[in-house]
Amino acid sequence: MVYTIVVHLLAKEDQESINKLSAKLVEASQVYSKDKETLSWFVMQDTVDKRKFTIVERYLKESVSYIISLVLSSLETGCD
Repeated sequence: MVYTIVVHLLAKEDQESINKLSAKLVEASQVYSKDKETLSWFVMQDTVDKRKFTIVERYLKESVSYIISLVLSSLETGCD
């Protein structure tokens, strides 16, 4: 069985915050996609409301929940 997580994010309204979050998510995707337990790590941005992002993460095991904690922690500290 595959463990799938869907995360919805909403950036602040200013363009700088949107760009910063987008860059962080691209960076995170590149890093976390390389993890041996990760099947896929997709980032999507809404085509109408550019502040809305969705991450779809797919893992081999549920035990990789530590990755989610790391991702959310880095987004909180990196996008203030």
